[in-house]
Amino acid sequence: MKRIVSFFLFFLCYFPLFAQNLDQVGKDKKVIKLNGGISTSHIFYAASGLENRRNPYDYFVTGNLGLDIYGWSAPFSFTFSNQQVSFQQPFNQYGLHPTYKWIKTHLGWNSMSFSPYTLAGHLYNGVGFELTPTENWNVSVMYGRLQRAVSLDTLQPNNLPAFRRMGTGFKVGYQHQKDKVELIAFRAWDKENSIVVPDSIGLRPEENLVLSIHASKSFLEKALLDVEFASSAITEDLSAGLLTDSSSKKNIYTSLGDIFRPRTSTAVYHAFKSSLSYPLKWMTVGATYERVEPGYRTLGAYFFNNDLENITLNLSTKIFKKVSLSSNLGTQRNDLYNQKASQMRRFVGSVNMGAALTKKMNLTASYSNFQSYTNVRSVFDQINQTTPFQNLDTLRYRQISQNASLSFNYALSKKQASSQMLLASFVYQTSKDEQGGKDRNTGVQFYNMNVAHNLSISSSGASIATSFAFNRNETLGQASTTFGPNIAFSRPFFKKQLKASLSSAFNNAYRAGALASSILNLRLSGQYTLLKKHNFSASSILLRRNTRNTLNTNTFHELTATFAYSYNF
Repeated sequence: MKRIVSFFLFFLCYFPLFAQNLDQVGKDKKVIKLNGGISTSHIFYAASGLENRRNPYDYFVTGNLGLDIYGWSAPFSFTFSNQQVSFQQPFNQYGLHPTYKWIKTHLGWNSMSFSPYTLAGHLYNGVGFELTPTENWNVSVMYGRLQRAVSLDTLQPNNLPAFRRMGTGFKVGYQHQKDKVELIAFRAWDKENSIVVPDSIGLRPEENLVLSIHASKSFLEKALLDVEFASSAITEDLSAGLLTDSSSKKNIYTSLGDIFRPRTSTAVYHAFKSSLSYPLKWMTVGATYERVEPGYRTLGAYFFNNDLENITLNLSTKIFKKVSLSSNLGTQRNDLYNQKASQMRRFVGSVNMGAALTKKMNLTASYSNFQSYTNVRSVFDQINQTTPFQNLDTLRYRQISQNASLSFNYALSKKQASSQMLLASFVYQTSKDEQGGKDRNTGVQFYNMNVAHNLSISSSGASIATSFAFNRNETLGQASTTFGPNIAFSRPFFKKQLKASLSSAFNNAYRAGALASSILNLRLSGQYTLLKKHNFSASSILLRRNTRNTLNTNTFHELTATFAYSYNF
């Protein structure tokens, strides 16, 4: 292992000398390419019956410029308005990615992912390589700074101090058809002398070495087994004393020499994930098992979930080549070692169906059921209970969430001159809490229904869409309902250079069975394209809202108009 890591570190240092010989140099006549654009927009606002909710006039000017040299791009952008001025350029965090045949290089700021349990998308400033010398072999290597040093500043409490953190790693993989094996090693360490912090802060320099093996194997012609096992050694304080041979158990981390030296603050954690899938003649079955020990983490990821065990079963099939079904059933639990004050277990189940009932009609439906159980262990309850079963019910909480949806579309007619389509959808969602076998008054129920009709005329390109929407929300014994129609018309002109649309919507909102508000809006918009590079657009929205309460009725109007122009090159 020590020789392998040394070889890759040597490789990192010297390989960049020839990795920048791009195979496109000399082939493309355009060495430098420019692209970008500039746009300006003006927004006018007026209101009556209430105070203005925005400025009467706002303007924005935005632009962007992209410089490209043999695939090396440098984007710039700016924004200027009566509200703010900003300018952005990429050189504070910039990365180059030159490629030569089977060699891809990453220079500067970049992120790489080896696996979810090792290096998982952490941003770094350094160098990296992705090599595919043959069809079967692939190698990934990285080295760089994961975190810059941040000194303690008592005047800026939000700027938390941090040690300078470095990282290096590699992944070597071999694949033949569906069979593959990958070996992964990732190491990160803090520079102890990069900052000075008092002991009272509690910040300690850390070190981490993660080793992982990931393999996939096909068998029985169609079955596929995928397994990953990862082991992470975390040293939480590099200033702690080294472990002696007599005080430590022998493992792979105690025999790596200078690559990694276990200390008294070092702990080792493991993660395991496996999945199995097998396609039959008329269905596909699969299962996934994942277990991540409490405390498992890697310095190659910004956030990591641990102390969990997941078991998932899935099934998919097709009936008569017209109906497809898929289902998932799973469970998740935490507190694997019974060390926490509470335990949680989740059950998840879902069913999805898609059916082409006729050539004109399609139907989709889905249902999911999410349940979580929490068992709270109180020290005082354990001390004061008179029997082992006294507090079993009252300390258990259950949360249930259900989602159901149904939608279909039906082609009423499909002719050369025109076509009509009818669409409908329905969504139902509910959630509630139970404690001691009884419902708590925290449930929520949501209903949504939408029916629409679309008419398209081929000769003119015009379309007319009408719809009706209904929403109802019930929570804490109160109900609110909103419903209303909508109509929209659009048509292109001048050989589709000008596109215009007009729409209107009206809806009523009810609270506790009484009318709370009525809203009417009217929208008019148009867009014109000139010479494929110049775009002009204009839109206006007129809104009328009538709000009612037990004392009075308030009516107000709002008008918002927008004019915009953009040029792209």
